[in-house]
Amino acid sequence: MKILFVGHKYHERTGSSSFIENLLSKEGSVTSTHVDYEAPDPWKWARALHEKRWDLIVHWQVMVTPSDKITIRKNDNLVLFPMADSAPSIQKPEKWWPYRACLIVNFSEKLDKQLKKIGLTTRRLHFAPCPQEVKDFGDTKSLFFWRRRNYPDCETVRALVNLQGIERVHIHNAPDPGIELQPLTFGPGITVSESAWFDRKEELTEKMKESAWYLAPRKKEGIGMSFLEAMAMGRCVAAADETTMNEIITHRINGYLLGNDSSRLNKDEIRAIQSKALESISKTRDKWNQDANQLLLVLNRQTPGYGFALKKAMTLRFFRNPVKVIRAAIEFRMN
Repeated sequence: MKILFVGHKYHERTGSSSFIENLLSKEGSVTSTHVDYEAPDPWKWARALHEKRWDLIVHWQVMVTPSDKITIRKNDNLVLFPMADSAPSIQKPEKWWPYRACLIVNFSEKLDKQLKKIGLTTRRLHFAPCPQEVKDFGDTKSLFFWRRRNYPDCETVRALVNLQGIERVHIHNAPDPGIELQPLTFGPGITVSESAWFDRKEELTEKMKESAWYLAPRKKEGIGMSFLEAMAMGRCVAAADETTMNEIITHRINGYLLGNDSSRLNKDEIRAIQSKALESISKTRDKWNQDANQLLLVLNRQTPGYGFALKKAMTLRFFRNPVKVIRAAIEFRMN
């Protein structure tokens, strides 16, 4: 089987898509290309490869727009893995129309349910990295924070630090493409250390292990590889009460969802959360091992389609905003 994998350039750097590429390699020869959204023509290299014939095409957390000039043919065996944090609203079904005859695989339960409502063919997967053997659960007065964006903001971070009596904060300044980080300051009594991109991932994980606390770096996630890896290391993950974090984390059970209470966790409670984090990751990993095998079977005999619900959504959208639907029809060459 000849497989084209189209991913995000940033994920090539972080290695967060390697697990799915490795899975696909069990089925055939994988050619990988990446969309660089910082480039003038992000899909330049992917476009040329897209025109060739493949047994399977995978769009991994990237979606085409009219300006990308990518034609998805009806007979393309294409699978889309959308990002829950940046996927178009189902109130704009024309954005999903190019993928109407494709299988859409979701790691977010919320997004999966939404897409089913508009008649798309979807499959829900559970993923977790391998749980690690933890010898040191870290300092309960220490927090590791990978800053990828300007959320959580300075006020949110300081509030968590003050509420939980955290005395040491390590800030890993490795922002997402195009993000300029704003200054982050703390009051007296807080020891702050910083780092940027490490040469080896092992250096990053060693630094993370020094702290019991891990602050998730984004308000919403597609999968959330960074916080999942922290849970797999037995860290107490503090995260926004949003997708996909709140689909994995139960507040004060296996993690901590920001903004849900104003009480301090004692050391025993933190350790209990850390243990539960490992336990929940282990269970989800078992589900992933089952899901992965089933996914490979589905990819080999998928027959996706779209039904009445998507047609109805498009019709309603047309009456509400005919200009946008007509424009999308022309640009995407809907047929």
